[in-house]
Amino acid sequence: MIVGSSGSGKTTLLNMIGLLDRATSGTILIDGVDTSTLNDNQLASFRNSKLGFIFQFSNLLTDLTVLENVLLPRKIHGALEGAEEEAKTLLKTVGLESQFNKFGNKVSGGQAQRVAITRALINKPAIVLADEPTGSLDSISAETTVQLLKSLNRKLNQTFVIITHERPQFGEVDKVITVKDGRIIEGELETSMA
Repeated sequence: MIVGSSGSGKTTLLNMIGLLDRATSGTILIDGVDTSTLNDNQLASFRNSKLGFIFQFSNLLTDLTVLENVLLPRKIHGALEGAEEEAKTLLKTVGLESQFNKFGNKVSGGQAQRVAITRALINKPAIVLADEPTGSLDSISAETTVQLLKSLNRKLNQTFVIITHERPQFGEVDKVITVKDGRIIEGELETSMA
């Protein structure tokens, strides 16, 4: 978990880990790969295969069904073999087995965020990065989302890096990193996240 006040550098740190921004110094190693050596196309491919993203807003495509939204990263990656069954299994895991064919704008906010979580997991990433994943949800949906993330962490042995202003909402976590003025002031960022 990465915590800190607004403007402290949390999202910048997440963008660096997520390879959305390039480092001006140092290296970012993910799953043993020095990402500074990758060109733009390699970086995009690496990001799609090794990283999953969950944002504050689900960002579902409204003209796609729940199932199609989840399958989108696999289509981009070009790995469709077995993808539909994997997507359905993941959607069942998060309690959305009855929502496969609903369009993205026809599910509740909490359901949309569960679709976004499933979409982040479909490529079996080394790391899932979550930027305020409960920020746009009511308290009940937020609690459900927190419990889901913790359950998936254990069940899938999946690494999640979560930015939040709601530290108490997440309870006990493996590691907390506090950022202030663009620097880590408490906790330690591993040299290799995977």
